[in-house]
Amino acid sequence: MNFAALSVILIAIFATAFATDSGTEALAGTPVALFSVFSIFAAAVLVRLNRGLPAVEWKLVDKDNLSDLLDAVEAISKDYIRVLSIVLAGIVFTVVLFILGDDAKIENLKVSNVISGICGGVFGLSISRMAHLVWLDLDIVRLQRKVVESSAEQRQAGVEHQEAKAKVERMKEAMGGAEVPQK
Repeated sequence: MNFAALSVILIAIFATAFATDSGTEALAGTPVALFSVFSIFAAAVLVRLNRGLPAVEWKLVDKDNLSDLLDAVEAISKDYIRVLSIVLAGIVFTVVLFILGDDAKIENLKVSNVISGICGGVFGLSISRMAHLVWLDLDIVRLQRKVVESSAEQRQAGVEHQEAKAKVERMKEAMGGAEVPQK
């Protein structure tokens, strides 16, 4: 999926919708609602930043799988920080809109439309970036699955090896200590 195109499209849609005369009028009463949405976005990003890695015995994990997972987690963490910066800019912007409120009536309709358009653009960008993070999260889940499966396979192979060794020892005992032929 091309998230750059999605970002441009959503920014254009929301900026245009917010920048119209009716969008500007509607925006006058919505800083609190936008603040709530941006706050929820920020909370979601912070929760994801607190992601833990799967609890597996790391010495059993394939080095390449582990390296891929750690690289992906590091990259997505950087994306989380970028999105958090965008969302925090949206929060600051809505707080400023709320503080200005009716006290700073902007008589110039063009300036009012530009301010509203910027707010809509930040909102659209936030939505597209959140969608991108969800997509990246799916990639991380796939990598975690590979790592956990690899660890389980290694653990199972170790268990099977121990069981085979124990059977050989029992066979030796049953044969009176004679050597058991092996392939």
